[in-house]
Amino acid sequence: MAKKASLLPKIEVLILAIFFFSFVVWMVPKCAARKAEYQEAEAIEAAEDSLLIGDTTDEIDSSAAISPPASTSVPTPVQRRRPIPGRPQIEQVTPLYVTLENLNMRTEPRVGAKILDRLSLYDEVIFLNEVTDSTQEINLGKITANEPWIKVRNKKGQEGWVYGAGVHYYKIKLEVE
Repeated sequence: MAKKASLLPKIEVLILAIFFFSFVVWMVPKCAARKAEYQEAEAIEAAEDSLLIGDTTDEIDSSAAISPPASTSVPTPVQRRRPIPGRPQIEQVTPLYVTLENLNMRTEPRVGAKILDRLSLYDEVIFLNEVTDSTQEINLGKITANEPWIKVRNKKGQEGWVYGAGVHYYKIKLEVE
């Protein structure tokens, strides 16, 4: 006697196939719309870049082009792009923490420069992406450090220079006494 095959597994497979097909039909237009948004944003960004940098594919009058100075000690600032609607805008900053009590923030990267502020231990400052090319050896008590000067912004909004051994990416205390 042959057993009759049950219809239940076939119906389950059919229901799953219909569900999967419905899901695909529903998602394809949504993905296509999202892809079009990304392509439009990339096209706008590329157009802005060509305006900021200059499009090299077009012929331009070389006498009208502005050339950068031959030598500069300060890097040229990067022009910021306009925000793209719908894309979250995050300001990228690097926090540093003071590792020495009463660290001096100065107007220039040297020991004799005017003091703008005295920073307390563990104060957070923002790294402004400028570091001196040379290092300076300073006796801090128990240790002698040979570090560059780093440009930072304090929580009052003042910008100045601190000695590199006086700040760190983590909240640590530099033992100098």
